[in-house]
Amino acid sequence: MIFTTRQNSGQEDCANSGVGQSTDEELNSVMAVDSSSVENNDEAVNLQSEKTEYNISPAPQWKYLPIPEDPDKHDEFYSRCLDTPDGFKLIGARVRGRKHKHEGTNCDDWFHVAVSGKWTIIAVSDGAGSRKFSRVGSEAACTAAVEHLSACLAGHEITYRETWTDDTFRRDDTGVGFAEEDLETIRKALHQSMLLAYESMEKAAAERSERKEYSEILGRQIKTDDLSSTLLLAVHTTVQVQHCEKSLIFTCAVGDGMIAAIDKNGAAHLLMTPDSGQYSGEVTFLSRKEVQPEKLVSRTFPFLGTIRALVAMTDGVADDYFPNDSGMSLLYGDLILNQIIPLVDIDESAIAKALSKTGLPAITDIQKAGFCKPVERITESGTVKVMISSMETFSEEIGVSVEDVLASPALLAAGRNVEKMVDDEISPEEKLQVWLDSYHVRGSFDDRTLAVMFREGF
Repeated sequence: MIFTTRQNSGQEDCANSGVGQSTDEELNSVMAVDSSSVENNDEAVNLQSEKTEYNISPAPQWKYLPIPEDPDKHDEFYSRCLDTPDGFKLIGARVRGRKHKHEGTNCDDWFHVAVSGKWTIIAVSDGAGSRKFSRVGSEAACTAAVEHLSACLAGHEITYRETWTDDTFRRDDTGVGFAEEDLETIRKALHQSMLLAYESMEKAAAERSERKEYSEILGRQIKTDDLSSTLLLAVHTTVQVQHCEKSLIFTCAVGDGMIAAIDKNGAAHLLMTPDSGQYSGEVTFLSRKEVQPEKLVSRTFPFLGTIRALVAMTDGVADDYFPNDSGMSLLYGDLILNQIIPLVDIDESAIAKALSKTGLPAITDIQKAGFCKPVERITESGTVKVMISSMETFSEEIGVSVEDVLASPALLAAGRNVEKMVDDEISPEEKLQVWLDSYHVRGSFDDRTLAVMFREGF
């Protein structure tokens, strides 16, 4: 069974136990947009990207400039890996966007993950590009939210239920809370975490308000508005429903980006609705007004179902996979084909049999197809070749739908075994970091942050 308030359905699904080359015009356009200021402290310009074809190297005019020695300097990269209490692997990574590398500015994204009792907690935040110290806000928000959720959920148990229906997730008389006490505890923890995240941004600004290094950069005292950030939260545990183990997920989000569950068939279930500002292209950021319970109720999504993965990301990734309804399945496929999410070992005869029914009936045909191509990763020491595979192109080349490819371990194995993304034997979280820093989508310049919780093999 899969329940999510976004879909408002009781549908049952019970388990049985391009990246294009950048042009001068494109580069000049993004620089012009970035120079504009945004006056509304709840909203900021969101640069929308255009999905095209994969695997073309960036134009040579893109430079690499080091991160400045400003206060609260963010490292170029960050990645992390956790084992969850219920047998999932959780990896996350963030990378500095091409535009930040070109201009020599900081990455504004942050993420934080934790395990507390039977719960896995994910927080992802994107600092406003128009705010000089939004990176301080994104880090403060993630840290405060995860700390509070960890404390609240450490000993929290979900009541056993023989069946779950839409009525299980019904609201109480206030229209804000859930009628079921164990579910209401989660809602309260998420909403309080949003408030504490914003208050942590206020505190961080106050702590820096009299410091000269900040006023010299801004020409005035630092304010909370200078830390403007989004915040996406997800908590996960597993519950027994009759003889089936199901994932129970609650999410709450202010701003853009995306959180999605990938079910056992590879289909995506979106677990948030990205916030827009008053005008097209604007984004809502954390503010005291936006973290009130009555504002958060429509931003809170419960989900129950059998999943293969849970993904949470900033808009630097989400926009590259727009529209997200289909794009999240493509993202999951790309993570498999690029050897980030592992598969169980598949017998060569099973791979050959699966390929025989496709438009590329032999493994030699797959190797010649060209869906895995070299791209140039921009690094401090120069450009580095990285082999990037595309699920969208692979699906088109073999003449099989993305849904059917994701349902076939043999076809996925055929696609991922063409060539390694990188030669070095590195961890899954390091592979995620390399991939985020390498793949190219026309119009995509932003920082990229992605947290992925997944089953190893299926």
